[in-house]
Amino acid sequence: IAFLSYDIPSFFAGKLHCILTRKYTKGRDYFDLGWYLSKWKNLVPNIILLNNALSQTGWKGGSLSEQNWRALISKKVSETDWKKVRRDVENFLENPLDREVFSKENIMHLIKP
Repeated sequence: IAFLSYDIPSFFAGKLHCILTRKYTKGRDYFDLGWYLSKWKNLVPNIILLNNALSQTGWKGGSLSEQNWRALISKKVSETDWKKVRRDVENFLENPLDREVFSKENIMHLIKP
C-alpha cells in the first residue's frame, strides 16, 4: 500500500489556482501565499498542474509560465480588497506579530523574484 501525495510545487499550484479563480475573497488564500513564499523564496508552482486546473475551471486569462505567473499573481494581489482579506484572517492569527507582518506590501515583496 502506498499513499500518494502532491509535492510542494503542486500544492502551491492549487493555492494559486484558488487565488486566481475564487469568486470571493478568502483571506486564508493570501495568508497561505505569504507562507509558501516566505518558506520557499524561489518556489515555482507546478505549471502543468496549474494550467490544467485553470483550463478545467474556464480560465480566460491565458496560459501561465515560469516567466509570467508572478506578474499575474502580483496583479491579483494588488487589485484585491485587503480590508476583506485582513478581516477574514485576523481572527485566526494567534500571534499578534502575524497581524503586523500580514500586509499587502509584504506579500507583494515576497512575490518579486
